[in-house]
Amino acid sequence: MSNEIKKSIIFMTGCIDPGGMHMTVLTDTAKRKVQYIDAIRFYLNSASVPVLFIENSGNDISSEFRKEINEKTLEIVTFNGNDYDKKKGKGYGEMLIIEEAIRSSSLFDQADFIFKATGRYKVLNVRSFVEYVNEKPDAAELMVNLLPTLADADSRFFGAKRDFFRDFLIGYRSRLNDQECFYFETALASAVHMAIVDGYRYSDLHHYPRYSAESGTGGGVYNDSWSRWVLKDLLLKGQHRLQQAFKIR
Repeated sequence: MSNEIKKSIIFMTGCIDPGGMHMTVLTDTAKRKVQYIDAIRFYLNSASVPVLFIENSGNDISSEFRKEINEKTLEIVTFNGNDYDKKKGKGYGEMLIIEEAIRSSSLFDQADFIFKATGRYKVLNVRSFVEYVNEKPDAAELMVNLLPTLADADSRFFGAKRDFFRDFLIGYRSRLNDQECFYFETALASAVHMAIVDGYRYSDLHHYPRYSAESGTGGGVYNDSWSRWVLKDLLLKGQHRLQQAFKIR
């Protein structure tokens, strides 16, 4: 692994035991644990960069990855950060995990660019995003797919330089509340807007992420075939061309 590639990491967030989480459908702890382990192994084998996994319900799965942890290709941080008011929603817990990463992760602290992935989601084309950043380090400091309204962002997978998380994103934690319709996706979009104003080089993801996962919120299954992914990729690029034409970005 070259020194250049070590500057990027995959940052996975997780909650093995959702403990009555508001709007969470998949609550089987054993099943969620297996899915997280499977996703970690996927990223270790596919991304070719170190992987950081932070879990907020106190379920430590380090014993499954002794070799990778010893080789420092994987860092697992487990803490008890799931005892907040669940009506605030899973996005609040997500932000607590990001704060924990900033506070205690050595991989997070050492990284220049961080790809943040929802824990049980496998981004099948993840390697293309890592290679893009390492081949074009000056292309963008922030890679996020904003939704057409620009008021929300796709938070399942995005990339940003390390300081974006600390200087812009976590400041929205106090506002996160599903009951008031201020979701993590809303906070992410707001942080993106602020970072752009502050001078960050912004780009959407150059391809649509090809997901393979079972949604913990809606219960649906993401398992994009190549043909379905190509269609979504084309639609995404069409949306971005329209945004550029009207100078929205």
